[in-house]
Amino acid sequence: GYTFIGLLTAFVRLVGPVAYRRTTRYGRGYLMFAIAPVLAMVTTLAMFGYGVVADGFGTIARVRQLTWIDGASGDAAQRIRSTYFAGIRPGDGLTFPADAEVIGYPESSGVSWEEADRSTPAMVGDVFLSDQKQVFGSSFLPSRQQRQFVVHQPKPQTGVVSLQGSSGAAPQLSSTLSFPLIRVVVCDGAGNYWLADNLLPGQSVAAESLSSQDASKNLGTMYTEHLPVSAVREATQRRDYRRRTRDLQVNISRAIGDEASVLIDGYFETWLRTHLQLKGALPPNHFVGMAQVSEEVLAVDQAQLVESIHYVYGTIP
Repeated sequence: GYTFIGLLTAFVRLVGPVAYRRTTRYGRGYLMFAIAPVLAMVTTLAMFGYGVVADGFGTIARVRQLTWIDGASGDAAQRIRSTYFAGIRPGDGLTFPADAEVIGYPESSGVSWEEADRSTPAMVGDVFLSDQKQVFGSSFLPSRQQRQFVVHQPKPQTGVVSLQGSSGAAPQLSSTLSFPLIRVVVCDGAGNYWLADNLLPGQSVAAESLSSQDASKNLGTMYTEHLPVSAVREATQRRDYRRRTRDLQVNISRAIGDEASVLIDGYFETWLRTHLQLKGALPPNHFVGMAQVSEEVLAVDQAQLVESIHYVYGTIP
């Protein structure tokens, strides 16, 4: 942002105080008809070149993946909130699983969703469906524009995280998941807390006992280090304390729920925020873990992940 401001400032100074004064001083003010377009073209090329160097031609993705696991069955449900920025729009579009619900945020302008609801319907792009996948056309991710998608998907037979021998001195934490957990905190049926790092698939590790205070610190850190992006709001010109919003889910929640308790991010995110950030405690027989974002959730091949996180949580058997 500062680089673009600097380039524009340099253009204004060259066109005004420098070029205009010098040409008029020598009685050749007519040369401004040639100098101004040339300087404008040079500035535009410089801004474009900087943008290409800074952002590249690839796609950058920021993903917040939430996986809720039922410990009794090993089945899970996922919520993926991802934001994409493409230097050049992907020719193959964006690919999502066939059994997923996909909610797109097509607009990134300053228009609120309340205003967009009153606008004339227009075609956003093409969607191709098959038994294996659903492909959103490249128009859903224009070049050098940010777009966001929310995906809900069932994940049967995901696996479980279990705790054996919690009454002993060194209970074992085990995982049947297909991916490793960077860190996992478990609250057993008696309300005792246990911690383990680097829990690999199909392996068991000795759990470390945590006091309630230490567990609260660990849970709070797990959440605050990866805070979600809050809803974007804009104030109206009149005294409207509700204010308009650019977040579709906030708008829908207001329409069907209580204005005083707007559900912004859905049950999955609300559960995390409530137990990790606000209460700093888990219900008995529950766990929370962190993992790397699964490559399968990326809608654009070879997208570069930045500031992404995968929370895995739910009940233990």
